Amino acid sequence: MNFRMHRASQVEFDDRVWHSERMRGLRAGSDADVDGQVTTEERTNESAEWANALLRGIWPIMNPDLFSGIFSACEFMSDVQCTY
Repeated sequence: MNFRMHRASQVEFDDRVWHSERMRGLRAGSDADVDGQVTTEERTNESAEWANALLRGIWPIMNPDLFSGIFSACEFMSDVQCTY
């Protein structure tokens, strides 16, 4: 029962967060003072909180050896371009 209550409250919280973000997105660029123009102050800035949360969770478990192939390919391409 405790699990069901926790799950129901989590779902409701997620729904409220989604709804608030949706409303914020709909208000982005709306003419708040009804002067016919959308000014910089009336625009909502883009949020990158989801990307920050994703990186915060993944970064500690990321293996640096995954990037060694990419780094060596970039070095190879830069060496090839320098010779021409």
